[in-house]
Amino acid sequence: MTLVKHELKQGKISFLIWTASIGFLLAICIFLFPEMKGQMDSVNDMFASMGSFTEAFGMDRLNFGTLIGFYAVECGNVLGLGGAFFAALCAVGILSKEEKDKTAEVLLTHPVSRKRIITEKLIAVLLQITAMNLIIYALAVGAIAAVGEEIPWKEISLMHLAY
Repeated sequence: MTLVKHELKQGKISFLIWTASIGFLLAICIFLFPEMKGQMDSVNDMFASMGSFTEAFGMDRLNFGTLIGFYAVECGNVLGLGGAFFAALCAVGILSKEEKDKTAEVLLTHPVSRKRIITEKLIAVLLQITAMNLIIYALAVGAIAAVGEEIPWKEISLMHLAY
């Protein structure tokens, strides 16, 4: 667990920056919904006229004029792309920094197996990703409440769980 604590401490700044950035963009996206609500009927009509293309991507089941439809399309892109970039950068960085900083030789001389080192480093990545998702979930729910919309708990929870 020493490695987990060390990696969490080392990645704290990056975690805070990525979480704040994604949370800010998600909140901005949600705050735009009341302005866009009236204009989404034309978007629904446009996608309805595309026929099999709309069905192939499952867009025939989404109503962009509702909060959950808007959230799934617009905010889902921000959450999916930002979260994927953070997870990839965090996982690659946590494993490659030992080689880059030339500390792998020192770390591997300790009486700890290589399997345990990698496992603890990846546990730290998993904890950071989970914490980021929980914080962003709370920010999204807070932004939806601030907009004055009813919070669709089941749909929002399932969407965040999927991401």
